[in-house]
Amino acid sequence: MKRFALAVAVVVIGWTSNAAAFTVGASYLSNNADFSSAVSDFSTDAGGYKIFLGFDFIKFFGGELSYRDLGNYNETSGSSSIDASIKAYDASVRGILPLGKLFSIFAKAGYSNISTSGFFDGTVVDESDWKLFYGVGVDLNLGEHMGVRTEWEQYDVDQSLNSLSLGAFFRF
Repeated sequence: MKRFALAVAVVVIGWTSNAAAFTVGASYLSNNADFSSAVSDFSTDAGGYKIFLGFDFIKFFGGELSYRDLGNYNETSGSSSIDASIKAYDASVRGILPLGKLFSIFAKAGYSNISTSGFFDGTVVDESDWKLFYGVGVDLNLGEHMGVRTEWEQYDVDQSLNSLSLGAFFRF
């Protein structure tokens, strides 16, 4: 039993020492949001950005904190209109699958505090709530300390809200 525990400890320490890394990065976001009321429905796109800080605990598992400006949504159709801004900050865990030294794919899930403010069909909107979100992505390592990332994320909100992003990161 002691040998088994020692073997497990060696494997965990080996994974941790080789993979543990802080990551800081930023991404451009292309967002799509659907807004619905009894009077109208809008599906509109907006650009935004994300700043993130992560830590890979072991080769296959990490965590991430981020702030997102999910964009400003302005659209009018007849007497209906939307003029809203969406921002979020969140925490997530990432499952990571390295594909050699260059690529890794990941899936993530977490909670996001999503704040929406503005006007929708003449009604003031000022909401903030914690919601589940999830996503998938690919990292391309451009050396030991930097890389690029693309990912898709979906937010579990009353309206449909999702992001596609492209960004860069630095690893310490």
